[in-house]
Amino acid sequence: MDSTICDTLKTAIAAAKPYAEGRGIRIDVQDNTLVNDIQQLITIKLST
Repeated sequence: MDSTICDTLKTAIAAAKPYAEGRGIRIDVQDNTLVNDIQQLITIKLST
């Protein structure tokens, strides 16, 4: 949550139901505005 991803994605992650594997969310990508945020989420996930 300390990252620079947009507040919309942070809210979706916080609201997602926690499972043993983590939190699952779906991101509806309709244009390129979220691409950098998604890349940052992938980097964060792979580093843990």
